[in-house]
Amino acid sequence: MVGPGERGTAKGVAAELAVVFVGVFIALGVNSWWAAHQDHERLRADLQTLAQDMDQAALVLDSAIRYDSANVALFTEIHDGLLAHDSARYDRLSALSDVGVRIAPVPLGTLRFLVDGGGVRLIQNPEVRARLIEDLSKIELYQGWMDDLATEWRRAFDTANQAVDESTVRGTRWPEAAVGNLDVISAMRLAASRISNIVLLQRRILGLVREIGSAAHGAEASP
Repeated sequence: MVGPGERGTAKGVAAELAVVFVGVFIALGVNSWWAAHQDHERLRADLQTLAQDMDQAALVLDSAIRYDSANVALFTEIHDGLLAHDSARYDRLSALSDVGVRIAPVPLGTLRFLVDGGGVRLIQNPEVRARLIEDLSKIELYQGWMDDLATEWRRAFDTANQAVDESTVRGTRWPEAAVGNLDVISAMRLAASRISNIVLLQRRILGLVREIGSAAHGAEASP
């Protein structure tokens, strides 16, 4: 038979255990809340960085598109001049040495970190989550295509530019050397086509960059 003293001791132990359990649950709850709070603070910081990256990338892309578009016009003009034997356009050939392709870099490190590291899952809006993942995939695909196009452009440009240099060394007037040279005319056409395609892809990337930036700005306040 349990005496009054023993019953009191048992109740005291039970009360102490209850306090301990409550304390543990409170501690776990606080730790969980703090971890979630830190995750969301990191998400806000990452989204802010992402928005800034995309804003800057949009400016660089816009500049690259204008530059490359001007070179599309240049190569097209030279190509048409060679076909038409238009001496008025031959002077534009001197600009060949200054021509290049400007592929704007898009900083994707923060976006890749959010997608690969799982941070994107903390964004409440499922449409925003899906958009960021899809847009990252598209940009990476387009960048791969642009690298291939730039390689083809460089090959075509070198073919045309080499003909200019060789005619200068021989003392041959470039128009006379170029007229009827189907390889050079073809190289000009290919160069114009490849730059034009690069411009098209960069415009698509610009649209995606603006979309990502808008999504990042809008998601910054997500709890």
